[in-house]
Amino acid sequence: MIEYDNTKMLSIIFTMRGSIFDDVLPKMIITTIISLAASALYLHGGMFASDSGVDPISPLAFTLVGVMISFLLVFRSKVSYDRFWEGRGHLGAAMAEARNLARHIASCIRDDDGPEGVGLRDVDTGIKVATMLQPKGYGPNIGGYDKESGLPVAYTKMCGVRRMQMLRSLVIYWRLLVNHLQDRTGEEDVKKIWQNVREVAPPGEGPREIAAAHRTITTPHNEFVLGRYARRPLVAVGMLTWCIRNEYRNCKLTHIDFLAMEQRLQGLIIAFNGVDKLHATPIPFPYAQMLLVLLMMFCFGAPFMFVTLGFGWFTLCPSLLLSLAFFGTNEVALQLEDPFGTDENDLPMNKMGNALKDDCDMFLQIAGVPPSNIKLYWEQIAQSATKWEEVKKLERNFLSHNRILGNASPRASNSSRGKKVSLAKDAVAGFTSMQSGSSAH
Repeated sequence: MIEYDNTKMLSIIFTMRGSIFDDVLPKMIITTIISLAASALYLHGGMFASDSGVDPISPLAFTLVGVMISFLLVFRSKVSYDRFWEGRGHLGAAMAEARNLARHIASCIRDDDGPEGVGLRDVDTGIKVATMLQPKGYGPNIGGYDKESGLPVAYTKMCGVRRMQMLRSLVIYWRLLVNHLQDRTGEEDVKKIWQNVREVAPPGEGPREIAAAHRTITTPHNEFVLGRYARRPLVAVGMLTWCIRNEYRNCKLTHIDFLAMEQRLQGLIIAFNGVDKLHATPIPFPYAQMLLVLLMMFCFGAPFMFVTLGFGWFTLCPSLLLSLAFFGTNEVALQLEDPFGTDENDLPMNKMGNALKDDCDMFLQIAGVPPSNIKLYWEQIAQSATKWEEVKKLERNFLSHNRILGNASPRASNSSRGKKVSLAKDAVAGFTSMQSGSSAH
């Protein structure tokens, strides 16, 4: 969406970014050619002369047709403007429900403060841990990789992790909502759900820097689940519902808070239905087709009327003004009709998603989750796909060495057999070391 200062008149007039002039320009070029042709035919070709047998176009009839087209155009613009603000209203409702739900999750989930009494250094390695800056944390050198959470096992026990998992589902809902409204529903699009979306590069940065700043918020497990369905925002709501219901069943959430969160989840679905309705229901095709045909006939026929009023070679001037007014108004209506796209004048949905993610982090910090835990959590989620590939690779190596050991011949020499046993032990040691190392890093 274009942000501008409505007190700077000249800046508004001469700003080309987000204007409709580039869309109207081809039609104005056609109008210019027709106007010059009409002037030449009238002044030098004898068109509309008394002996030509061609009667001039009546200005009164032309005016009446113009009034009718103006009424249809204004009606089209009003419908498009209403659709724009209705879409903004549904997105605003979704944002309000998401923020209220984030506040409830951050403040009302119990027993998510991590184990007490863990020191500032890991008991096994003595390595200072960033998450230990608060008394409630957990040493990372414990366990391997947890596929469902996308985290090393140690981090599944740190302060605030259950709340961060649920709030991540909330951010995923918004990013999937944007993808759904922009028809990005391929399997690869699930892997391109970012924590923060930078649409415009700061000074000195280009597309490569923007891409590097994007960090994914989906784990391989999330991508597998989401990739199987078409209406993925509803899948994110379902995932969040399951988490909240699980907290309620484990007595980590009161009944009143559970009902309040359920109401917010219903609001997210209602908001999705609202924007999906607008996205899937365009202006009826016959109306759009008839209006466009009438506009072309009226604007491209106007030079043959203006030339008879004595404009001569200056027929071009009123013709261009008429085309700019009618075609320009129609282009504005076209841009407002679907406000969920990627044009400059569409709603800033990615910016709203960035604000939601920042608000989720803010609610967590207010609820006592250490900022270092929040930062570390998002970093681990962004690395989850890479770590899962490493785990699978080491698992394959481990199984391969086990197969070598199992297929060893009973008559093999003691040295050969001892070598194979040593290889298997090295594989097991490497796999265990990787599990612990992935947490420490």
